[in-house]
Amino acid sequence: MARILCIDYGLKRTGIAVTDPLQIIATGLTTLHSKELIPFLKDYFVREQVELILIGWPTNWDDSSTHATPLVEKCIKELQKNF
Repeated sequence: MARILCIDYGLKRTGIAVTDPLQIIATGLTTLHSKELIPFLKDYFVREQVELILIGWPTNWDDSSTHATPLVEKCIKELQKNF
């Protein structure tokens, strides 16, 4: 079974967590500079099988967009373009 990879994208830093191969437990993998995300993932996908990428969607309490929402939208487009 493949892993699930989760991304907490930020302007400067991005946190990454992954599940174990059986998708029972998720643990933090690393925190890196956001500019390094795509190269890191390309390398990681060569070494590990990932079936799903989840990315945190930042909203306010009233579900309106935050200052980080456009950054995450841009990140999603980059992920779609590269993977």
